[in-house]
Amino acid sequence: MAESDAGGDAAVAANGTTRGSRSDSDGAAAGTSAGKPLGPERLLEVTEQVYRSFNPAQVTLDTHADGALGSMQLACADDDVFIRQVLYGVVRYRQFLGSLMDSFYYYNGGVANRDDRNMYKIMAYLTIFRLEELGFVQYRRLVDAKEPQKLVFFRYLF
Repeated sequence: MAESDAGGDAAVAANGTTRGSRSDSDGAAAGTSAGKPLGPERLLEVTEQVYRSFNPAQVTLDTHADGALGSMQLACADDDVFIRQVLYGVVRYRQFLGSLMDSFYYYNGGVANRDDRNMYKIMAYLTIFRLEELGFVQYRRLVDAKEPQKLVFFRYLF
């Protein structure tokens, strides 16, 4: 259903480990990481921070990703890949996600904080375009990392 936005067939799990493509029968880790991966909550925070700081009028997406992630010195290479793929995907589908957010806030403006718009865009991207790649176990880890009151978006989406 969803294609990899950073290239290749590998799917990156929420904990930062790389799983092989569907053709891998054993599902063994295809990538290696140099250090301890970020937890799901921290992974989403860093992803949101990198996305929020991107300004297409000033810098290209690749340059921004290289600079932002390079300055963070992530210990796990798989976390870097996951963040890049999500960043590229959210930018690629920005019109669709923007329309979805407009509709979401139209119907839920009284219960949803507008400061969480970027977080909702990232979660929408993961839900709509990457759920099959992540699998329900990894996806649930990401959803569970968020505060329960911020999950009003899922009532709207589902």
